[in-house]
Amino acid sequence: DSSLAYIGVAGIAPFVVDGSRSAAKDLARSNPICIPLCFMVLAFVVQSWRLMLITLLCMICANTVCFACLSWMADSGVVMSTSVPIMGESCLMALTFDYSLFLLVRFQEEIAIGMTHQGAVTASVRRS
Repeated sequence: DSSLAYIGVAGIAPFVVDGSRSAAKDLARSNPICIPLCFMVLAFVVQSWRLMLITLLCMICANTVCFACLSWMADSGVVMSTSVPIMGESCLMALTFDYSLFLLVRFQEEIAIGMTHQGAVTASVRRS
């Protein structure tokens, strides 16, 4: 019975390669679900398409800077695991949504009590 035996390569290198492939597959499956879901939660809480654009622009800028730095590091000869970009993207997306939600809700609270836009931005950043 072929289900009773498994022959494969052992060691850290195949483990890292397999783990990276598995993480990439998991992200490819979860990102089309998680990112729209996060935007829906943000839209429900913030209720402003203009403020949601700030989150989208932050995400684009952060991804660009992150992967430019990773590319520069790799070109400079820094040896890193193939899972670093995958994990970097996951953390980046989570932090972008988390802090956007936090700052934008605080910004709306400051506007609601009558502060100017400049004052609301300053207060939001200062209190976060």
